[in-house]
Amino acid sequence: MLLRWDHLKLVLEVYDHDKLKDALSEGQLNSKLWLLDKIKGIDLGTVFICAGWYGVLATMMFEDENVYVDKIRSFDIDDSCWKIAEDLNEPWKADNWVFKASTLDIVGLFNYWYR
Repeated sequence: MLLRWDHLKLVLEVYDHDKLKDALSEGQLNSKLWLLDKIKGIDLGTVFICAGWYGVLATMMFEDENVYVDKIRSFDIDDSCWKIAEDLNEPWKADNWVFKASTLDIVGLFNYWYR
């Protein structure tokens, strides 16, 4: 598994949140592992994760030695997600904001880009 379980355990103890546990379900993790397999070896530069939820995909991307990213920006419409995502990705947030989560309705973002 690509998550640092010691850090993850601390985050789960702080939040003890059913949705966070759902984000770590077998199906959720398997879909993320599938994606990591598809992008391995590609230099992705700065990645924008739309509907990034609690930042689990970002963590897995950072932890996978075959996935190359410079920075990750994670967006979710749910305002309860960004703090958990930043806590889960604290090592990368603390590293000159290599990771940053924000609350954003991505529909507006797409409307801006594709008008």
